[in-house]
Amino acid sequence: MNVKQTIKDLKVKFPNINKISIEYIGSGDSFEDFWNLETTPESDIEQSDIEDLLWYAIDNSDANFNNEGSEGEIIIDLDNEKMSIDNYWIIYDKQSTGLVTFEE
Repeated sequence: MNVKQTIKDLKVKFPNINKISIEYIGSGDSFEDFWNLETTPESDIEQSDIEDLLWYAIDNSDANFNNEGSEGEIIIDLDNEKMSIDNYWIIYDKQSTGLVTFEE
């Protein structure tokens, strides 16, 4: 995929949009969801309009949906013809609060 050209084509289709951001999450060996699609300024763009870019970002990042999984945000900058992904691995930690023994 030519990301720059795909973003240029998107800008032609949606000339008023400067930026698109969308969040994602997945765990347990599978991707779960994209959500919170926002644009600057607001628009009527649909997730399906950017689906190929979203999956390109996921497939070419450190996102890993095994075990606890990953979550993050994909940002498409239409003015500068760039896309970035801010990915986080989800790591659960537990801490002991102390042992309590009851004898009665």
